[in-house]
Amino acid sequence: MAKSRIDVISPDGISISREETYANMTEARKAFNKWKKGFEFQGYYGTVKGGQRVRIPLDQLENHVKFQLIK
Repeated sequence: MAKSRIDVISPDGISISREETYANMTEARKAFNKWKKGFEFQGYYGTVKGGQRVRIPLDQLENHVKFQLIK
């Protein structure tokens, strides 16, 4: 029986990694924090919701991603 894995899904509905899923929440949060660092220069994560540009402050970004269990 395969073990469950965790995928981290961005606010745009896309996995933050094309190759990786994570064995536990500790690994998933580490990957999320590394991914989030890529947006520090601009200071926010930009996306489009309902046809409107949205800037998500980095201190709120974790509230907009999904940690999805894969069985």
